[in-house]
Amino acid sequence: MKNTLILLLALLLPVFGAAQQTEEPSADPTDTSLQEVIYLAALHPGKEEFDTAWSEYVRANHDGMDVDATIEKVVKESGVALRQTRAMGGGATKRAIPDSELREKMQALAAAAIEDDGP
Repeated sequence: MKNTLILLLALLLPVFGAAQQTEEPSADPTDTSLQEVIYLAALHPGKEEFDTAWSEYVRANHDGMDVDATIEKVVKESGVALRQTRAMGGGATKRAIPDSELREKMQALAAAAIEDDGP
């Protein structure tokens, strides 16, 4: 069931991002590492697997990246994915931790990843 849910999210997430035509940046459908972060934020935001994926993404991309905008993108798109999963008959519509707590956690992890990466 878990693998089916992840596969379903992997197939539908780019569609959700493309359907939302806003001025906010959206996840590049070819950026699989950011998609992984979004899936984990939807399904396992409190687990070490999410922490590791987000930290690695920040280390690899922080040059020229708007960290706050990326955090908002992850929170928003993972919320959409979570709601869509529920609409298809599986899972809860709320993530395991509140959005505000997820933002704070992501900001702290990003700051640590950037500091560790150093100049």
